[in-house]
Amino acid sequence: MPAELRTERRGATLVLSFADPATRNRLGEQSLVAGIEAITVAESDPALRCVVLRGDGADFCAGSDTRATPGASAADAAAAHWNLASRLGQFAEALRTFPGPVIGAVEGLVGGAGLALVLACDLVVAAEDARFAGASAAPEAVADAAAQAVFADVLPRGVALDWLWRGDARSLARKLHAIGLLHQVCSPGNAVVEACALAERAAVLPGTLRVDAKAQLDHASRPTLAQQIALARDRLSPALLRSA
Repeated sequence: MPAELRTERRGATLVLSFADPATRNRLGEQSLVAGIEAITVAESDPALRCVVLRGDGADFCAGSDTRATPGASAADAAAAHWNLASRLGQFAEALRTFPGPVIGAVEGLVGGAGLALVLACDLVVAAEDARFAGASAAPEAVADAAAQAVFADVLPRGVALDWLWRGDARSLARKLHAIGLLHQVCSPGNAVVEACALAERAAVLPGTLRVDAKAQLDHASRPTLAQQIALARDRLSPALLRSA
């Protein structure tokens, strides 16, 4: 069964939950498209001022769902990976450009596409035992490879190489908090509670402060996450097609 994206309104906050605990909330095209649509609708609703992104169950998101359609050719599978990476970039860009704060609430395992979406959030609250996965278990997954490259780019070089070469999932929350990648570390099971508390505080700020500050910072930043994902996708896709 494909992953779902569940939506819930909590006051001025829209909570988006990836819901497929059996696969550790791996993302397929359906859930990514639903996420893009949910953000678009939220932008047109002045009562919604913040977004919280979380995973249902014990994990945030283990990556992308790369299970091939039965009977699909290798070329079709490669094209599906390309489309998945494109949708991932579109969703990341939607989160990044949402006018209000977007806060990630990370529990358990996060990897691949999940890492990209963590990077797309403005603030991230992670449980102290959250595990960040290194090398993807599916090297042919363009979305996971692109997200991994982007994540590694923001880590100190030695940390990134050690993490990539080992290819395991490690509890890096304290280290990532120390270098500013995570806004807050909390006790296990409390990430969404703390993220929603941050959202409530942000929701009462004047609209110009919430919106203009984010727009100004994003305008001054380097290429967007979606652009970086697209570059990695385009770099990897020819190799996939040649192997088809």
